[in-house]
Amino acid sequence: MCSLRPVVCRCIELFVQHTSLLCPMSEAGKLQLAADYAQMEASLSPLCHKLTDLGRPYRMIRAIRSVLPLCLSLCLYVCLSA
Repeated sequence: MCSLRPVVCRCIELFVQHTSLLCPMSEAGKLQLAADYAQMEASLSPLCHKLTDLGRPYRMIRAIRSVLPLCLSLCLYVCLSA
C-alpha cells in the first residue's frame, strides 16, 4: 500500500477542482489541459506505484481526462449562450 496515499489523493482532488473552473477555453487550451492531466498522472506515479489502488481519485482523473474535450466544449457553449 502507498504510504503517501492521502497526499496523492489530495493532489488529484485539488487538480480536478481547479481545472474544472477553466471556462471558456480554446482548442489549444483543451489540448494543453489534456497534456497536463497526463503529466499529473505521470508525476504522481513515483509517489504511489499502483495508482489504480487509489480508487475514486484515480478513476476521477482518468474519467475527466477521457471526456475532457466534450466537457469543455459543453462548458464553452453554456458560457457563450448565457
